Amino acid sequence: MVDTAGGGIKKIFNYQRQRLFPLPDYDLSGGKVKVTITGKVLDMEFANILAQHKELTLGEIIAIDKVQKGRLLSNNEEKHLRTKKLIEGRKPNYYLSLKVASQTGQKAGYTKNRAFDKAYYLDLIIQFIKHHNQVQRKDIDELLSNKLPGWMNEQEKSLRLITYCQK
Repeated sequence: MVDTAGGGIKKIFNYQRQRLFPLPDYDLSGGKVKVTITGKVLDMEFANILAQHKELTLGEIIAIDKVQKGRLLSNNEEKHLRTKKLIEGRKPNYYLSLKVASQTGQKAGYTKNRAFDKAYYLDLIIQFIKHHNQVQRKDIDELLSNKLPGWMNEQEKSLRLITYCQK
């Protein structure tokens, strides 16, 4: 599949792209080359991007594939994808931009990933306290935990809740 001159590597990437599958992963550790090729769609958002954005270069697709797999982007990749308005979010938690989410039918996923402004969370806390007079910290955590962005893990959500409750 991969010829000795290296031209086959590009063919593999393009083949995976055509099938809307994740791009191959290369592991160059231990003095060996290990290639992992996934034969199924991992993320429908990624597949929709490939299907609807035929103009994307292979480099852009590789960078978006990194976002799909939760891998770090280089500063140049991040800057390029932001310039083309393909991603949003903060390092290392990127997600598809509003433009891409709208075009690929991923509007709900975008809103889940996009954090609301602090005023929204503070208003929820104030209304909660007004309705119930006395609340405990665990009640506020329960109120807000499912309202925080989908890309956050439990530890990040907990830290964010602490900052909202301190203000």
